[in-house]
Amino acid sequence: MEYRSNLHGVLQQLTDEQISRRKLIQRAGLFAASATTIVTLLAACAEDDDEVVDATDDDDVAAEPETDDTEDVEEDDEEETDDDDVDEEPEEEDPEEETDDADVDEPDFGEGGSVTVLWRTPVTLNPLFSHTGIEQQVFRSLYGAIMKVNDQLESEPDLADSVDVNEDATQYTFHLNENIMFSDGEQMTSEDVRFTFERALIPETGSIWRGRLSNIVGTEEYEGDGDIEGIVTPDDYTIEIHLENPEAGFLNNLAAFAGFCIIPKHVWEDISPEDMQEHSMSMEPTVFAGPFKLVQYQTDQFLEMERNDDWFRDPPLLDRIYMRILEPSVGVAQLETGELDIMQLPYTEIERTEAMDHVSVTSIPSPALNWMIINVGRNERFADKRVRQAIWYALDREGIMNAATLGNGTMVNNPIYGHGFGPEWMGDPEGLNDYDYDPDRARELLEEAGWDFDQPMEAIYRTSDTEDRVTIITISQQQWTEAGMQTELTLLERSEAGDRGSEGDFDIYQVGGGMNGAEPSISAVYFTSWNFPPDGANTGHYQNDRVDELYMMGQATSDLDERREIYQEIAQIWNDEVPWIINHSPNTVYGITNRVQGFIPSSYVDNILWNAEEWTVDD
Repeated sequence: MEYRSNLHGVLQQLTDEQISRRKLIQRAGLFAASATTIVTLLAACAEDDDEVVDATDDDDVAAEPETDDTEDVEEDDEEETDDDDVDEEPEEEDPEEETDDADVDEPDFGEGGSVTVLWRTPVTLNPLFSHTGIEQQVFRSLYGAIMKVNDQLESEPDLADSVDVNEDATQYTFHLNENIMFSDGEQMTSEDVRFTFERALIPETGSIWRGRLSNIVGTEEYEGDGDIEGIVTPDDYTIEIHLENPEAGFLNNLAAFAGFCIIPKHVWEDISPEDMQEHSMSMEPTVFAGPFKLVQYQTDQFLEMERNDDWFRDPPLLDRIYMRILEPSVGVAQLETGELDIMQLPYTEIERTEAMDHVSVTSIPSPALNWMIINVGRNERFADKRVRQAIWYALDREGIMNAATLGNGTMVNNPIYGHGFGPEWMGDPEGLNDYDYDPDRARELLEEAGWDFDQPMEAIYRTSDTEDRVTIITISQQQWTEAGMQTELTLLERSEAGDRGSEGDFDIYQVGGGMNGAEPSISAVYFTSWNFPPDGANTGHYQNDRVDELYMMGQATSDLDERREIYQEIAQIWNDEVPWIINHSPNTVYGITNRVQGFIPSSYVDNILWNAEEWTVDD
């Protein structure tokens, strides 16, 4: 793809986002640039290869590729997603400042071995409220989940020993392990499971799980008084979930992203639902039933977990896991010195890391997506689908993907299913528009739709966005502007971006993450009317009655041929109406020190800890 006409502007914007001279060289190599142009740009940058170019006042742009957020989204993040999360990095910290806090207790790892993992700043440590895989991977390790996701994105029992499903997928019976003890000595029973489900479904709680669990009988009218009709506990270790309509993908939805985690009733029952999210225990939990227990969380520095010797299965082999919150460039340096064991690598650091004798690099395709939400439901400027189609036509997505990932990605034209992930019965949808780069077509559609070319649109992104996402939004801004859509970028703190997203105060919102492909019904959380925030991750308030109907139909049948046809139609509608702008699915690249044994990389990056209880170290 020819970039000579706008190379200078693109690369200059990239330098404005704090990309080092060495990384700029790598970026420039992907453009059809003349040597003279590149040399001229580099001469304007730092003389030292490792010096960061900072032409703006923003000094907290992160630099690690990731999928959230989400977590990102669920929303990152998703958000996300994340997003998802959704997908996100913490604001850059000054490493020297981390040692100045006299109140920080550095962990003592003991003699049984420890592993240190690069992490990102969490928003919550309460599993009912997380939108992103950032926290969710830790939740399952601390709390335990009814179902969890393995490295192949398949759901499998965790706290439950087994699950029975009736013929029409309207009743799911979970058989809880009878030896689960909370870390304070209390036994986990079916009442804890019931309590967690009910708290998630009370509207005043504000849990992101409410939308995903809304098919449980009695949910619509449940206000927190008494028991929900569709949750039955015949004994201390059996939980029956009765659904209003058949839902063949219920277990997959319950397992995503790191599982529906169970909180202790005896700890939380005296706290009102509306107070749970802001309660101190949501950031400082004390009682757990997972393979690890929380020792301490030091804000923006680290989270420390220790082995739960009373875990009902074989206890973990490690003494500790240390989740260190670092800017990725610092993480790579610590990977090199052996201070860090596992991290997702920025694409620009792959070559450097491959040269480390004590580190292995693994790159695997990911089901996650880098996308931007369009405010379909709350902003009239984007109500016409021709405008949204134009936004997509205006982007050279393949060129953007190559610039952002150095070629480590897959082009995607729908978020429902396909592109190599999920069960074989899903296959890949057919007859979809690839929206090949066509800025002239974009301008034609905008003119047909009556677009106001004098009014700029705003694209918000976050200080936690990874380097590849900064590249995506930067090049997108330029290409939208060239197609006649003046675009202003607004950089926000993650929490502020999340608030504006939930309130519908945005035009375009960059997020990422998700688990596209594991099970097509998972995508309902983003595109159905019952998943508007705060009950779900449909941040763009996209609504299509036929799409709502199709998702219900897809959940209601277990016939694979019927399900494939249903989700094929959803993908076709989505591809035509374009409620999101999807750029690509980024590969997940890990750097792992050779001392860590038993680590199995997951294609979903925020599922790193899915089998952490099986890890060992060889020093």
